[in-house]
Amino acid sequence: MKRQDVTPGLEVSIECFDDISFSTNGAPEELLQAKHSLKPKTMGDKAKQFWNTIGIWTKRVIDHPAELGKIRLTFVTTSTLGDDTAVSLLRPDPKVRDVAEAARKLAVAAAESKNVKIKWATKLFLEQTPEMREQILGMVEMLDASPTIIDVSETLAC
Repeated sequence: MKRQDVTPGLEVSIECFDDISFSTNGAPEELLQAKHSLKPKTMGDKAKQFWNTIGIWTKRVIDHPAELGKIRLTFVTTSTLGDDTAVSLLRPDPKVRDVAEAARKLAVAAAESKNVKIKWATKLFLEQTPEMREQILGMVEMLDASPTIIDVSETLAC
């Protein structure tokens, strides 16, 4: 589903490149993955939702190398990112953002993970060079503690 915006060439798509994507003249500028739960919990470095998304985004960068460093990958979740986690280091706030440390910690988490459902994603991530992992994660922004769809609909109804 696409909707032409008022800005010439700007498109907003739902379920095209990702859950929501913003593109200009068919080239994505931002891919947004939304993970909402009615009962949000704390997200850690081995979270299935996180790794499935990172796996998809890693594959996208491999398939479209010209996009590396040129698009923003936004992960929106109702969960709260755990303290002292790699995922919390990917928040957009420059006071806490540390992509290099996040890449290091996530490589450890991927290597330690025993979850067969995300093995494809952790394996793909670990197959990349440390520099490539850091470049991919440099494109990622984690937005946590987002309102649930119920909260949003109540706000919009006012």
